[in-house]
Amino acid sequence: MNGQTTKLTKPIILVGTGRCGSTIFHRLLATHPQLMWLSGFALKYPTKPDWNRWAVTAVGNPLVRRLLGDKIRPGECYRFWDTYAYGFSEPCRDLVRADVTPRVKKQVRAVLERMLTPRHNRLLVKITGWPRIGYLNEIFEDAKFVHIVRDGRAVASSLLHVNFWRGWYGPHGWRAGLLSPEDQATWEGYDRSFTALAGLEWRIQMRAIEAARRALDPKLFLEIKYEAFCEQPLETYRRVLEFAELPQSAELERQVKAASIKSTSNRWRDDLTAGQQAMLNDLLREDLLRPLARHRAPQLAREAFVFPGGVGHREHQERHAHHRRRQHPEVHAGAERAAVRHEGRLEELVDDQEGQPVEADGQQQDAAQPVAPRRPHPVPLPQQLGLDVRSVVLVPHADAEQRVEPAPGEAGR
Repeated sequence: MNGQTTKLTKPIILVGTGRCGSTIFHRLLATHPQLMWLSGFALKYPTKPDWNRWAVTAVGNPLVRRLLGDKIRPGECYRFWDTYAYGFSEPCRDLVRADVTPRVKKQVRAVLERMLTPRHNRLLVKITGWPRIGYLNEIFEDAKFVHIVRDGRAVASSLLHVNFWRGWYGPHGWRAGLLSPEDQATWEGYDRSFTALAGLEWRIQMRAIEAARRALDPKLFLEIKYEAFCEQPLETYRRVLEFAELPQSAELERQVKAASIKSTSNRWRDDLTAGQQAMLNDLLREDLLRPLARHRAPQLAREAFVFPGGVGHREHQERHAHHRRRQHPEVHAGAERAAVRHEGRLEELVDDQEGQPVEADGQQQDAAQPVAPRRPHPVPLPQQLGLDVRSVVLVPHADAEQRVEPAPGEAGR
């Protein structure tokens, strides 16, 4: 038992979709000497919080870290959470404030406070999948949330290339709950494609994060781009520490400089067929653009153009056109007219400030006001997209390519 309990204040909570690059971000941030985190001891022995405290304190010693640093690592430790916050790991929907009971709040805070020490007096945790932001903010009123966001097409492709993705079982067997009627119709419209289902998982979780963010004090939320982190890791961590009200750390910076921080956010273009890429572009178009309207004013760039109607795209369109014409004849006619009006190159407002983490409303550091991106064409619903080979599909310009690749073992839940 910790002889002197340290009060838990301002925990830092990392959130993101699975496969968003949060694992490497979490592991490096955990090297900050002031942070306490959940290790494998918390996972295996959730009722022995003192053991976790001893393990994390021990790896603060350079010699112990050299010997055991690859064995004692921070993790999400859902078995620990389920022990004190019942049903935390796999809820059928996002957990919100109203789901917290006084008993759960009391016991979660009590067990985590037993882990803190005068030196390791700030808690760091990572949660992926459902954000659970409202739920955690009810337990920790002053928690600082850091959202790591990655291109949804890269996340979807990553899900499709691991054998532990629960989406292979379909919506009845994965962790995201049943699809809404709208999402079910969208999935059926893509012939129950697993590519579309992976994209829907990202979209569902991103929209849950957005809904939770809107209900949160803007001063408690910071959003950073995974691609920006890979390009400028030191600058990103400095920004996060400032947001979290933690001092800068020479040890953290040394670990970051020694780490291999790479990103495969553009690998999806090589790993997916042209038709699969077109499907994700259609499905995720609006959600990929949504953060641009919320953050600092983007720069004009030729980041979008009409897809040239290649073989893969044509196959994708022809496979779904007949089905959609039958279900939505009036929508098809409107989309075709819109496609004709919008043929030719488009200029899109796209934020490519890869070196700058972006922050929640009210946290902009520059004077520029957010500018809403111009829509590539006036067909808003996913069901209305991809009806004709002439329809507009967003494809990142070659100039926006990332030059870095993700570290081995970088994996979100």
